[in-house]
Amino acid sequence: MNWEILRVGLMRRLRNRRFWRDTGLLMLANVIVMVLGLVRVPVLTHILSKDEVGMIGVVASILPFLQLLSLSGLDGATYHYVAKGYPTALRVNITTRLRWSILSTLGLLLGGVYWLWAGNPILAGLFTIAALTYPVTT
Repeated sequence: MNWEILRVGLMRRLRNRRFWRDTGLLMLANVIVMVLGLVRVPVLTHILSKDEVGMIGVVASILPFLQLLSLSGLDGATYHYVAKGYPTALRVNITTRLRWSILSTLGLLLGGVYWLWAGNPILAGLFTIAALTYPVTT
């Protein structure tokens, strides 16, 4: 391993204005998300009851498992292939992800039916809303 090559590459990157601008924007976006999260939690727990906060937690804990079915890693591959000159990769990505997100939608609808059958219409409504909006948001 040649340390001189690494040092030269690092120094070139540190002198690049675009690197500093993009890094600063990314850090600003992360700070905004963290601040909004710190504000959102006390507001939601003050406005909503314990049961409602728990229901939101149930839905929020199930969504990542169902999101695995939507093949979210395809976006990175699509960017790679579009940059290489394959414009049809975007169409393939969209159709494949929509097809796979139908499985997630069915899972959320089944969750809504289960909670409706269990006598909890509010949680059933949350699952149904998540199911209807899921293909658009993935």
